[in-house]
Amino acid sequence: MLKALAQRVAKLREILDPVFPLGAATHTKALSLAQSYGFGFYDCLIISSALEAECDILLTEDLQDGQRIENLTVVNPFKSGG
Repeated sequence: MLKALAQRVAKLREILDPVFPLGAATHTKALSLAQSYGFGFYDCLIISSALEAECDILLTEDLQDGQRIENLTVVNPFKSGG
């Protein structure tokens, strides 16, 4: 039981380890994205954070599937394949 709990804690730490704080640079980039793309500010905070974390893919149903934003590709995980 304790071993399973320790494994779960280790996995959670592995997932949370790359978490970045939202700093001034993230907000500044978000404002720039909002001006360039016309997205809402909070969507731009998510995009800015993904770019800062060097993500390749952003899973969301709120933006256009397949859209490229700098080095980031938007993927709608609920879009039907057919």
